[in-house]
Amino acid sequence: MPVAWDDIGGLTEAHELSLAGALVGSDVRDMVLDSWKRCRSAGLIPDRVLIPYTPDFTLDERFLKAADPMLSQLVSASPT
Repeated sequence: MPVAWDDIGGLTEAHELSLAGALVGSDVRDMVLDSWKRCRSAGLIPDRVLIPYTPDFTLDERFLKAADPMLSQLVSASPT
């Protein structure tokens, strides 16, 4: 039986149990439980956004080389 939209408290409680590694009852859909498991296995922390700092960031990286023509065009078109 899926959790009703008006029972967000129950869903929140189930999510907290899942984060703690406890078994969650059958009230939460399998699709949601699978998503929670993927997030936990990836090391994601729901209340934090962790963006790693990369001090060795260079313009030689493949993505930046591909984006360089468009970035140059944007810079030359921007008002001074």
